[in-house]
Amino acid sequence: MRARRVALPVFLVLAALGVGVVSGVLDLAAVVHALRGGDAAPDVADAPDEAAPPATPDPSSAGGLAARGLARRDGTGPGADAAARAPVEAAAPAPKALAGVVLGPDGQPVAGAQVRLVAADGTVLLATTDGDGRFRLEAPAGRYDLVVRAGADGTLWLRDLLVDGRPLAAPLELAAAGTMRVEATLDGQPLRGAAVRVRVGADSVPRTVAEGTTDADGRLDADGLPPGAYVVEVDVALGVVATRRVDLSTSATAAVAVPALGRWGGRVSDAATGAAVGDAAVTVTTGGRDASVVSTTTSDATGGFSLVVPRVRPSGVSVDHPAYMPWPAASDAAAAANAVAAVRATGEVVRDVPLARGAAVRGVVTHADTKAPVPGLTLRFTSPAARGVARTARTGDDGLYEVLGLAPGTWTAVAESPGWWLSGRASVGVPVPGVGGAAATLLDLVARSSGQVTGRVQRADGSPVALARVWLVGGGGVVRSVREAGRLLETVSAADGSFVLDDAPPTVPMQARASLGTAEATPSVAFRVQDGVPPLVLVLAPTGTVRGRVVDLATREPVADAVVRLAPVGEPSGRTARDTRTGADGRYEVAGLLPGGWKATPDKRRDFLPGAPVELTLAPDALELDRELSLDPGLVVAGFAVDGAGTAVAGARVTLTGVEDQGTPPPPVSRNGRTAADGSFRFAALRSGAYAVEVRRNGKVVARIERLRGGESRLVLRIEP
Repeated sequence: MRARRVALPVFLVLAALGVGVVSGVLDLAAVVHALRGGDAAPDVADAPDEAAPPATPDPSSAGGLAARGLARRDGTGPGADAAARAPVEAAAPAPKALAGVVLGPDGQPVAGAQVRLVAADGTVLLATTDGDGRFRLEAPAGRYDLVVRAGADGTLWLRDLLVDGRPLAAPLELAAAGTMRVEATLDGQPLRGAAVRVRVGADSVPRTVAEGTTDADGRLDADGLPPGAYVVEVDVALGVVATRRVDLSTSATAAVAVPALGRWGGRVSDAATGAAVGDAAVTVTTGGRDASVVSTTTSDATGGFSLVVPRVRPSGVSVDHPAYMPWPAASDAAAAANAVAAVRATGEVVRDVPLARGAAVRGVVTHADTKAPVPGLTLRFTSPAARGVARTARTGDDGLYEVLGLAPGTWTAVAESPGWWLSGRASVGVPVPGVGGAAATLLDLVARSSGQVTGRVQRADGSPVALARVWLVGGGGVVRSVREAGRLLETVSAADGSFVLDDAPPTVPMQARASLGTAEATPSVAFRVQDGVPPLVLVLAPTGTVRGRVVDLATREPVADAVVRLAPVGEPSGRTARDTRTGADGRYEVAGLLPGGWKATPDKRRDFLPGAPVELTLAPDALELDRELSLDPGLVVAGFAVDGAGTAVAGARVTLTGVEDQGTPPPPVSRNGRTAADGSFRFAALRSGAYAVEVRRNGKVVARIERLRGGESRLVLRIEP
């Protein structure tokens, strides 16, 4: 049966400016700003930010910060004085004209292309390009999503387009449209009638760009997609969503295979009192980053929950409530996953969850210059001990905040509200809470207003580059942390190559980077905004590609699914490491690498010893390199587990322990595995050493072989009754 096709909804939102979606997070509102020309600073005063109450507009504010209820860089403005913040009624927007030109992938004007503006309330305004590719639309001033559809001539999507009467400073260049086929299966059978969403994969807040339901064969085709990175979501069952990342050029197939489903049920309670805990979020994740299944539900008023989960071992299990420590603790994560994994055999498992009261941190946030309290500031706290769970708090009018549900460990705060950065001490150690929680730990914080970074992107001949992506790196992890909180710190260059980053951290050392398509600029020198930053010049140049094959050192056979890491060596600084995986033929390829020294290292844990790095140099006259990498399988300890009658024992847990021969002290080795259906077990990637293998039952050793050196492949573990 032919796959069901889905038309793109009117709220398509991907930005694909002829070069597809670049790696990282792209600020598409800034794309629109760059298209417009005019003033260099992005307009951020279009609406009150969620993290700050509405404010009286202040035309003199830098970057529109006052309209967000945030202080200007001189420490004045609404953010520095709560009394100055007063709600205002929005005036009805006046109609404005939007005019521009649509070009095809060949650079020629496209006649008859449909241009569509979509308002937040779903209102649609339409226009069609004339013979010269020109169009004009009248719309109330405000922000819209823009969709250009031109059939075989391509497509283009822009989100958050500001219509304010200014014409577009650059043409709208269409990208050749592609088709993505989604093939969904459940327990090996086509998944019929499942809701499917295709989303923008590089967006910090993914938006749907196509949706529909699978046909009788579990298929759905999404047409008219520009090249780029996408996320496909399939609703498998109530609360169960399968996700797969897909890179699309002209066509791609997203195979979403979900194993058979079971159920995990239980009750969430207070560990100290036994009282029911309602509204706790229960989540089970299976799979990895590129393909996963996430099951979610919340506990009811009695603490009860019932969750549909795949019948495989989960990669993550969590139960979270804002007032309690995340469950399980890092030390208990494996045991929790094993408990839920029992669903593989039984189809249903019951496991209650006791939540321990978390600790609290409270304090006051003051302005670094005025010492006045900072109201309406959202803080985000993270800790390695919390395994990715964040806690948030918001300051009151007096600048006070309190964050609850913290596990013991070191917690670090970042400002989630645009326009603000924390300065000085922002971390605190949280003790183990008592039965009823612990006394709040005090952490006063100091905030500074954002700084500004300006500059120009150009080519080697000095000509300006429009629509180049510009972003910040570094900051001792601060930049990365706020990106995780939803602050992008990115923009694109305007028609004259200029750019403005108006939300930069003022006190930490950073670098600026820029790219467009396959060209990239050498990172800028390190700078701190508070020291004064002259306009930066970022010069784009071609980037290189490293490709090759990973082979088994002993057999010379290709190694599939090995990780290859390209790490920078020496200058220029500011480059980042890149990872990829080999295909079935052992081949790998990493593109978009800045010229300079690189170190390529292969790795496939459990199957091979850590690979030896290979250093190489990408030069302007040698931007294509082919390098073969090898992995050493090392020594193997393998054999069979049998019972007293000589019958193979399946599913027995076998442990290998020992030390390697070399090293001071010799490195310890510990491996765990289970016997296969035929009773076989195998431990690979070992160096010569002194090892033992054993099987335990109920804490008792029931089979053991000692004095192994590595290389023994026909062992027989006889398990005593």
